[in-house]
Amino acid sequence: MKCKNCNATMEIDPSKQEAVCPYCGAKELICDSDAVAVEKIKSSTFKEMEYAHMENQRRQQDHIEKEKERKAYINGAFSKFTIAFIFACLIAVFVSFSDKYILSGIIAITQTVLFAVSWLIGMQLLKHNKKSLYRALAVLGLILIIPFFASTQVKLPEKLNWPSSGLAKNLPDPPAKYGTITADNNDLFDVYFEKMTADDYRNYINDCKDKGFTIDPDESGSSYSAYNDDGFKLVIDYSDYNNEMAVSLDAPEEMTEFTWPETDLSKLIPQPKSNFGNINFEHDDSISIDIGKTSESDYAEYVQTCIDSGFNVDYKKSDKFYNADDSYGNHLSLSYKGNQIMNINLQVANSEAATDSDNTNTLDSSETTDSNTSDIERSSDIDSSSVTSELKDFLDSYEAFADEYIAFMQKYNESDDTLSMLSDYNNMLSRYADFSQKIDSYNTDEMSAADAAYFLEVTSRIDQKLINASLS
Repeated sequence: MKCKNCNATMEIDPSKQEAVCPYCGAKELICDSDAVAVEKIKSSTFKEMEYAHMENQRRQQDHIEKEKERKAYINGAFSKFTIAFIFACLIAVFVSFSDKYILSGIIAITQTVLFAVSWLIGMQLLKHNKKSLYRALAVLGLILIIPFFASTQVKLPEKLNWPSSGLAKNLPDPPAKYGTITADNNDLFDVYFEKMTADDYRNYINDCKDKGFTIDPDESGSSYSAYNDDGFKLVIDYSDYNNEMAVSLDAPEEMTEFTWPETDLSKLIPQPKSNFGNINFEHDDSISIDIGKTSESDYAEYVQTCIDSGFNVDYKKSDKFYNADDSYGNHLSLSYKGNQIMNINLQVANSEAATDSDNTNTLDSSETTDSNTSDIERSSDIDSSSVTSELKDFLDSYEAFADEYIAFMQKYNESDDTLSMLSDYNNMLSRYADFSQKIDSYNTDEMSAADAAYFLEVTSRIDQKLINASLS
């Protein structure tokens, strides 16, 4: 086409349906014929339809491929593995926050989110271009297991709310701001202090001594116990490992004048001098009595009286503990609890021991006397003189408590009125926890050969007693 103004060749712009002169800028509208216009429309429409068809096929193919991937993920082990870890992490979140391990709880939440997002991507509920992303998120969640377990050693201290009434009034002011009160009733007060140093522990012992807890003291490197004038018993244990100090305060035991039981069982042992005390329980096969107004010399005298009466077989003895059988297998445990209180536990022989005893009784009197003499001379297969006195006293007192604990639990399980025994039950559990904590603090690898052997002998015997009691 020629420009009407300058006769130059014009340029055509198909998109605007016009021609433009490149020299003078003149424009001229181009009008197609109807046939040409129709053909252009048909051509354009065909191309659009073709493009739409191709795009639809591509989308269908992508959908088929993704559906195959989703089904493969659902049926695969990776999906089940991810779901299992989601639930495991949720449990870890609950436990961590419940036990005040805040850092581990936060890590567990992060793991939960990572595994959940990984699962959502694998299920194609969350769209993402990178197919391997769900695997990377799951691997990251697994890696966080390492800092999670490391953070379980970091516990958020709990601020202590010290009571203004009850047994706590008999104690000095709390030595720390953080801790947990595990028992607070008329008979027992238990508290754990956190963030305590060894100096804090020693200073608190001095504060307790100033409060009057100086009667029958028993002190070691990490433990202190004593009574005050009112009969309250204080026990303090310190752990260097976690910088915690456990304090337990028991109310005075209620005692009255009582009559010594006239039963076949009670007649097996001599009657103590004092008739002031408390019968903890009495059964056909066992009895437990606390005797008050009994000095240490009275206790030692009573021990000797029991030895003379025949309880001298396989005996274990310390200054405050005596444990022995008679020739019939009846078992006696005596302990001096402190504050002029002596505990007596007596259990009849079991059927197997009684059978053995009956067979033994066929021996003549001279052989029996020699046997008893031999038993007295051998208090243990281990030379007790070579065992550290502090360790021996503790282990002997632990065995005495185990006997008392087993007898009490038998009474508790057989009782129809366990509610009335709830206070004693809590006290027993608290004392059992204290002994267990002390036992766990010992390391036989750091003991002498004699100490380690005696430790294993006593603890194994106690474990066997507890197992037998649970099966009976």
